[in-house]
Amino acid sequence: MAPGPRPSTAPEVLVVGAGPSGLVAALSLLRNGVSVRIIEKDPRHRLGQRGAGITPRSLEAFKALGMIDRLMDRSIPIPMLKIHDLYGGLAGGKIYEMSPFTLPTPNVPFPNIMCLGQNSLEALLREELNNCGVPVEHGTELITFSQSADSVCVKISKNGMLEQAEYSWLVGADGARGVVRKILGLTFLGETSNMNNICVGDLIVHGLDSQFWHMWGEASTNMISLRPTEALPLFSFILSGKDVDRERLISEEGCIQRFIADNISAPELEFGAVTWKSTYRPNVRMVNKMGEGRAFLVGDAAHVHSFTGAQGMNTGVQDSFALGWKLALVHRGLSPPSLLATYDEERLPVIAEMLNQTTSLLNKNLRGQAKPSSWRRDGNLFQLGINCRWSSLVLDQGRDDGQVREASSSTGYPIDLYGGNDGDGDKTLRAGDRAPDAAGLRLVHATFHGKNRGDPQQCRLFDILDAAIHTLLLFNSDSDRLASILDVLEEYPEGVIRTAMVVRGGEVVVFCGEQPDFILEDGEEYAYTTYDLENGCDIAVIRPDGILGAIVKDKSGLREYFGRLFVHWQSTEAPASGV
Repeated sequence: MAPGPRPSTAPEVLVVGAGPSGLVAALSLLRNGVSVRIIEKDPRHRLGQRGAGITPRSLEAFKALGMIDRLMDRSIPIPMLKIHDLYGGLAGGKIYEMSPFTLPTPNVPFPNIMCLGQNSLEALLREELNNCGVPVEHGTELITFSQSADSVCVKISKNGMLEQAEYSWLVGADGARGVVRKILGLTFLGETSNMNNICVGDLIVHGLDSQFWHMWGEASTNMISLRPTEALPLFSFILSGKDVDRERLISEEGCIQRFIADNISAPELEFGAVTWKSTYRPNVRMVNKMGEGRAFLVGDAAHVHSFTGAQGMNTGVQDSFALGWKLALVHRGLSPPSLLATYDEERLPVIAEMLNQTTSLLNKNLRGQAKPSSWRRDGNLFQLGINCRWSSLVLDQGRDDGQVREASSSTGYPIDLYGGNDGDGDKTLRAGDRAPDAAGLRLVHATFHGKNRGDPQQCRLFDILDAAIHTLLLFNSDSDRLASILDVLEEYPEGVIRTAMVVRGGEVVVFCGEQPDFILEDGEEYAYTTYDLENGCDIAVIRPDGILGAIVKDKSGLREYFGRLFVHWQSTEAPASGV
């Protein structure tokens, strides 16, 4: 993970739960200079592939956290789907592309869903935390907590001993059955499906072609799904249908292997050990609030969903990525507590839409006669179009504010939540959208702490973004224009905003005074084309979570946007931690 603000020694935030959401929350907070402790009540690491699909939007978050190369090295593309007749063995089979492979584009560096078992992803995240000196404390359970105006007091059970401790904040990533949401008294409304004939897990299979995700039958009769994993010959299975006795499959040794063999009729396959197994019953619920006081929820603690569509785990990861930088700014005294109210405002509508989409996919895939097209995973499911255009935090001087905040009269939630730039909706880039990447840039200047670093080199826009810092892009080569912007930034805390001047190919910039942190030459015009700002705007501000926070014209626009984020601060000394 790239270096960020140095965390203090004593843990300031307690993260409860060490699934993907909790681990990403801990990493995001550390990246933002806030020390953490992360506990997990299970005595050992969890097994199982579980939610293995990682969307392009989550891959971008892992890029910002500095771990994308290792993740890509360990993961595999989503395979093509091969559908066989029940009892039809391995002969024939119709082939479909669940998610057609796409080459990277200038503005989307990770265009494909990647598959990595949740146990493998958690191991990678734990490695990153260990490198930061923060190991997960297994066998450590939160019993209860209470809040005061400036702290959270917790009672923890560890190795049979009761521990009392105090933290500034608490992040609940302890799942749907966890205690954090219950103690906060938040509602968890939704429904539990009457589908009680699903069994999932992982098993060793020898002799099965790992180029394909294999399926036999359909849910109206019996359905067997075997997906190759990154750890061959391990396959992840889903069993569903009228003959699925899930309790017997789970409890009786060898029953899973016999059920699969009997229903697919492929004697050439050899079935080995089942390494993990579980029953599954769809449960669709979400909270009314993402937190209360100094305690916040991420992941399954706030929303549960069907496993279809690779949305749930990814939504939890993005909860954590969205919360980390906001919590850090408030904790460090750089932003007002009101900033944390936007966590609810920006995440709840997205979660509600995610539940709608995954439930729709579940009904298509596992009820009745599913069409092959219902297993397709692309478009909105990549999550690149998820936006928060309606947020009171974003500012767009290139558009009418009324359009940005338009809501659906039927749901009360904003329109086009999963659309936006790079989704299936309005393609115009707007504040609140995912900030697009731009390839083909030439980094001709990079200055940190007054030192010029390196010769000109090729880069992408995402290479200069930081999960702890706002990045201001100026699409203008006028040095006087830059100077006026830098004057405005002097009003805000040091180290929270970086500046990048984006110039067209061949333009020469002469500076008489202070220079930006970066000068990027856009010889291929990808940045200027993608960030096609309107109505006299030439400034775009990218938040630490990769959201385009502002599109503005001038100094007054910058002051308005940063005034929503930061306390007015003209000293170079950082304020004390706390609210």
